[in-house]
Amino acid sequence: MGFLISLAAKAVGERFAPLLAYGLIILAIVGAVLWLRADAYHDGERATDAKWVAAGKKLEAQAKAAAGKADDASVKRVEQNNAKVAQEKEKLDEAEAAGSSPLDVLFGG
Repeated sequence: MGFLISLAAKAVGERFAPLLAYGLIILAIVGAVLWLRADAYHDGERATDAKWVAAGKKLEAQAKAAAGKADDASVKRVEQNNAKVAQEKEKLDEAEAAGSSPLDVLFGG
């Protein structure tokens, strides 16, 4: 500490040298703490960003899987609807061939 005070004494005189030396030390400590905190903050920010990216990728994979399941279910519904329409068409054709009303087939009679 004496070395720093003697250097400060050459710059500002003996009266203010201790104040300047202690002020520089305090300033260096505060600067180091602030730098460490900023560095830790940025590390945490990068870790959080990495978690968000990983969650986004996981969500995309889940969305693709859900889309595949939805497509499968949609295909089943379309096939069921086509089968139902084909059955109704057969009943309508039978009713027309028998000479009865197609509305009786559709709505009961």
